[in-house]
Amino acid sequence: MGTSIFLILVSCIITILPLATAQNCLNQFNFTANSTFLEARNVLFSSLAANVTDRGGFFTDTLPLDSNDTLYALGLCRGDLLNKTCFDCISAASKAVIDNCTNHKEAIALWDHCMVRYSNRFFFNVMDTRPAVFGYATSNISANYVDEFDGVLSPLVDELIVRAATGSSTLKFATGDHNYSMFDNRIYAAVQCVPTLSSGDCNNCLSGAFDDYTSCCLLRTYVNIWSPSCSFRFQLSPFLESTVGAAPPPPPSPVTLSLPPPPPTNATGKEGMYVDGDLLCIGKIE
Repeated sequence: MGTSIFLILVSCIITILPLATAQNCLNQFNFTANSTFLEARNVLFSSLAANVTDRGGFFTDTLPLDSNDTLYALGLCRGDLLNKTCFDCISAASKAVIDNCTNHKEAIALWDHCMVRYSNRFFFNVMDTRPAVFGYATSNISANYVDEFDGVLSPLVDELIVRAATGSSTLKFATGDHNYSMFDNRIYAAVQCVPTLSSGDCNNCLSGAFDDYTSCCLLRTYVNIWSPSCSFRFQLSPFLESTVGAAPPPPPSPVTLSLPPPPPTNATGKEGMYVDGDLLCIGKIE
């Protein structure tokens, strides 16, 4: 990471919610116009948005090259996004990387809704927490609710981290919300890991992102932290496009069934009961 880093940061500190964008171009090389690596990257990125959308918001590709190089590429959308939002974000982020990282063998675009990344080194299951983009509001939580806010956000995020880390190899994403005042002021939060991370690395990455929050932007009303391996976001208004990642509903309450009352006594015979399998039968014995 120490070699020639070119960073374009369009928006890092935000008060309303424009698209936060950052492209990091790493490991600069003097590509020729017809470089095999450059051509392969451009071709792969030209279809990356379609591949990510067609596969539910996550796609990786590995392309061996004649020059003994290998191109690794990844696209990831926030787990709740609708197809159009996902496609548009991956498409725009891919174009930004191609336009700005013209002679680099590694690059990553961390946007509000998605991430695209490529490299000549394998990174799919490697936890990387830097470079990172920190987006946050300039306004703070009302002083009247600081203790309540702190008391709700931390356990909410802990719960989401556990759910995300135990996700699948195609989706490690969890969302939730909780009120923090008697007036039902709510925190809405989402966490996500690159699905190819192990559960342990996902947990560590998200825990580190929460630590970053406590260092950079404690008690802000909106925070969005993207790193190459995970993301953490919360705000005080709904922002999700679907219910993907929400906790499953609680199971229904058990239903208590009562047996019907026995028939009235008949003087002409004796009443009795017999059990047939799981069915309790009440009948008349003559």
